[in-house]
Amino acid sequence: MRTEAPWRIRALRGLLRRLPRGRYRALASAPREGRFTARLAAEIGGAMFDCDLSDLLSREVCFTGLYEPPVTRVFQRQLRPGGTVMDVGANWGYFTLLAAAAVGPSGAVVSLEPDPRQFDTLARNVEMNGFTQVKTLRAAASAWSGRVTLLGYSDDEENRGVTRIAGAAERATP
Repeated sequence: MRTEAPWRIRALRGLLRRLPRGRYRALASAPREGRFTARLAAEIGGAMFDCDLSDLLSREVCFTGLYEPPVTRVFQRQLRPGGTVMDVGANWGYFTLLAAAAVGPSGAVVSLEPDPRQFDTLARNVEMNGFTQVKTLRAAASAWSGRVTLLGYSDDEENRGVTRIAGAAERATP
């Protein structure tokens, strides 16, 4: 397990979480390097996650406690203790962690993530919280059966959740 966030990160996070809407503009100046254990906001369960500040989504959740607050609120309102949730394209598990806390140990969460790098982080996040009601699968969902080549994110990209399927030209061998 990684260490707690450095004191400077904790202080900035505390400040940003208290700011009104302007916090997202202030987030632009937040550090973009560092890796440690952080937490989701208490009002959405406070689950721990492996925070990588070089990842846009992880950085936003670290400093604000939430990702896309309106979407989070709508999603959260649909969850009930004992419920069942499927997170398709789970990334590092933001919605999985939120769902697991909301449905509780009597519920079930199934999380699909095809990118092996993101899947490893997802599985680590679920394990670190002891969420036994979550089943993680390194798989993708589609309306068609078959195999495709997944082009994952580049390590220098900020949004690690962006991936695509290789086109015919990209699948061809030289």
